[in-house]
Amino acid sequence: MKPSNPNPRAGDAIAAAPLIIPALGRLTAQNATLRLLVTTAWQKQPFQIIGGPEWIASDKFDINARAADPELTTDQILTALQGLLADRFKLRRHTETREVPIYALVMSRDDRRMGPKLKASSDNCPDFKSQRQQEFEALAKGGIEGLGATAAKPGEDSFVDHRDCSIGAIAALS
Repeated sequence: MKPSNPNPRAGDAIAAAPLIIPALGRLTAQNATLRLLVTTAWQKQPFQIIGGPEWIASDKFDINARAADPELTTDQILTALQGLLADRFKLRRHTETREVPIYALVMSRDDRRMGPKLKASSDNCPDFKSQRQQEFEALAKGGIEGLGATAAKPGEDSFVDHRDCSIGAIAALS
């Protein structure tokens, strides 16, 4: 782990973009803030990380680590990242419950029918973790170009409600 180059190659937006790839027994991070590393390691949303000094959102770091076992899963690599962050930054995890405002997507009709321009999704719910693992592996093997192979093809629907496929819907706009 080392501080990122504050002056990445001029005109190279990819080199300046933050990136974290935990796949194939490796962890590669580029221009990642400590806040981004923490949200990734503990698989949290940014609003769930509270506190810390101001620099956790501004100072950027690079990590290029290889595990002894190339068959480690993404979850195992992220657990190792938690240990690395705890060691290097003396992080301590504290979990608490807070009341926060939320939005709930609910059916508005008592008969649970959808409107005339919505239809139930015929897609099977993908295994989100394995899909994410495939994306990380594609990035690790072939960079951005490799990720293109996992993207939805033209004409394919790309919306899936991962919480409950039985109510997932696709708007048929005309």
